[in-house]
Amino acid sequence: MGKRFTGAVAATAVLWAGSFGAGIAAAHDSVLSTSPEAGTTVEAFPETISFVFSGEVQDGFNTIAVTDQAQGRVVFEGEPAVEGQNVSIEVPEDLQLSPGTYTVGYQITSSDGHATRGSFEFSYAGAATETNTESAPAPAPTASEETPSNQDMVTSESGSNLPLILGAAVAIFAAAGVAAVVLRRPKL
Repeated sequence: MGKRFTGAVAATAVLWAGSFGAGIAAAHDSVLSTSPEAGTTVEAFPETISFVFSGEVQDGFNTIAVTDQAQGRVVFEGEPAVEGQNVSIEVPEDLQLSPGTYTVGYQITSSDGHATRGSFEFSYAGAATETNTESAPAPAPTASEETPSNQDMVTSESGSNLPLILGAAVAIFAAAGVAAVVLRRPKL
């Protein structure tokens, strides 16, 4: 009974952890679209930066930061507004921004409760007529030609260690099952 019981426990643990871990890994929300679009060039810096995620984002521990790549510094960061799958943050009006490449980094709490992080880049060309006038209307962002899909340009990562922990538990159960079989073997 001991050998069969240990083998059954090990097999059950492997199947349970495998199916549970796969469900966890697939459950994290991903970015469906961004504004401005990832990989595009805009003439005017956007007034709002927004995301649409594949699931409803939970409140709490959500943040967006925008980094000027040329200067290697965060130009602003803050907690975004969350409404279902939509996440957005207003860009402060008083920023002095130079043309260049900007990275928008995010951390949100996915619908499954786990932290999800990622980023995308866009370029700010600066408008030729743009000066320090207060009432000049900002033109709408324009996308560069033949841009890969927005989802391909956004990188993300899961903040959960649960699959790693489950993998370790499976390895321990499997090792225990093998050890039990080897120790129960009759000696020659």
